Amino acid sequence: MCLHALLVGLIAAPCTWLQGEAPAANRRIELPASSAVVHGTMLRYEPEPNKNCLGYWTKVEDWAEWTFDVPRAGRFALEVWQGCGKGHGGSEVMVEVFEQRFHFVVEDTGHFQNFTPRLLGCVELSAGEHSLALKPQSKPAAAVMDVRRVRLIPVHPLRASTPAAKVWSQRVLFLGDSITYGGEWTAFVEAYLRLQSPGQPFDFINVSLPSETVSGLSEPGHAGGAFPRPDLHERLDRVLARLKPAVIVACYGMNDGIYLPFDAARFAQFKDGIVRLRQAAAAAGASVVHVTPPVFDRVATSANARPVGRESRSPEVSYDEVLERYSAWLVAQRSQGWQVVDVHARMARFLAERRADDGRFRLAEDGVHVNTQGHWLIARELLAWLEVADAALVADSFDLATLGEPTAAEVLRLVQQRQRLLRDAWLSEVGHQRPGLPLGKPLAEAEREASELLQQLLR
Repeated sequence: MCLHALLVGLIAAPCTWLQGEAPAANRRIELPASSAVVHGTMLRYEPEPNKNCLGYWTKVEDWAEWTFDVPRAGRFALEVWQGCGKGHGGSEVMVEVFEQRFHFVVEDTGHFQNFTPRLLGCVELSAGEHSLALKPQSKPAAAVMDVRRVRLIPVHPLRASTPAAKVWSQRVLFLGDSITYGGEWTAFVEAYLRLQSPGQPFDFINVSLPSETVSGLSEPGHAGGAFPRPDLHERLDRVLARLKPAVIVACYGMNDGIYLPFDAARFAQFKDGIVRLRQAAAAAGASVVHVTPPVFDRVATSANARPVGRESRSPEVSYDEVLERYSAWLVAQRSQGWQVVDVHARMARFLAERRADDGRFRLAEDGVHVNTQGHWLIARELLAWLEVADAALVADSFDLATLGEPTAAEVLRLVQQRQRLLRDAWLSEVGHQRPGLPLGKPLAEAEREASELLQQLLR
């Protein structure tokens, strides 16, 4: 039985992870700029599509107010989406809601319509009608800020123990390129599961390698001609023999198209490399969970991208179409019993929705290496695939998803420290062909330190 089928069988009453999954639960409360009541002489709602915000906040005496209903008493995370032009940050603002006050200092976001969510804390709300007020306290520059929306997001305690925790208590090995090597999304997954199942002896090891491909391909002059892209299959047998994983989570594809338009021969080599990975894993007694490649954020690089068809080491504007085809092929293999988590499609929808709201929104400044939010989206999709049934999985960040857990930040810190320690040690121990990586500690020493960190996590 495949891992996913086993997980589904373990769940007596699975619930969906989309917003509003539980009929009795509070839903996220959106307070858009268009519904605010404005108090003052200059502050106003600006309806233009590129704005859709409260603007002209040039007087500190002006303030905004919303009224809203809460179906049931509960705890909510308070989030303000603010934008501020370069050099205009520093205003102090107070939020009043249900006799509770929150203060924050406006951040310079580079442009007044470049909105960023500011998580201010948690508020306890009773059932019924409430009001929320946004009141500046100081204004050191020409304007306070622009505001796109305020959100109140229900905070749910994480459930104790999940089917995923029962199955993934064996050794789980992460393989991938620099995105996975960075370790944010792998740490989010482990930390979230540990928060749900404290005391569970998870054994997650990330031995991903920057620049690596599963296809064995490398473009001419990669890294300025310093070295070709490493091929996973050069080291795979050594990795499997030494680490002996029960489960492999593999995320490849971003580098395999070599940042050029679609080519059937390159695609065939990608597919062949994936099949060879599966064959090697099966011979080693491990199951494989494929994660489709993340999105290529074409807008982030469109200003300096080359026309389609020109040989270039600069990412092509059309490159995400290549990743869509690679992802679609992986997803189609579900019919053959493959376990595939479609990160690409979910991230593409998220990116399109956010970019429709804010044309400057980015998941990856260089088009490739996703930011922290992008890493959380990858982790969230894997957790959802694992049937982790929590309303918190609608959250846009790890911090929001775990806001009800006071130890979340410390657990994540320890998980990150342990994963990086073991990653560097194992990469050095097993060997690879990627120059420029930090030399890990001797394996015995690293494992002793990792054991000490694990004891802190198991307390």
